[in-house]
Amino acid sequence: MIIIPTQPDIRHAEQAINNILMLKSFVESAPQLFEILSGVRSALLLGIRENLRPENIEPTLQLIKEVINEDVTFQKTPLDLRNQRTYAVKVLRQGLKAG
Repeated sequence: MIIIPTQPDIRHAEQAINNILMLKSFVESAPQLFEILSGVRSALLLGIRENLRPENIEPTLQLIKEVINEDVTFQKTPLDLRNQRTYAVKVLRQGLKAG
């Protein structure tokens, strides 16, 4: 369940970044999980493997890569997590011309 506050604040923004960083960690591990599950026979595990197909995961990964710096990962300690959130979001430069 997702709760969207009527008055977003800094805690909401921090939590949203945390959620994206956790999703990024999962999505980046999906190809390895897909391969690990290659020989399974369980219907449940086959269903999970089907969801982990690269063509299912790639669009989400591309969206994340557009806004999150590639070297940023989810951290577990509060200080590390705060540092990662500080540098997680890419600076988007719209309207600038190269050269």
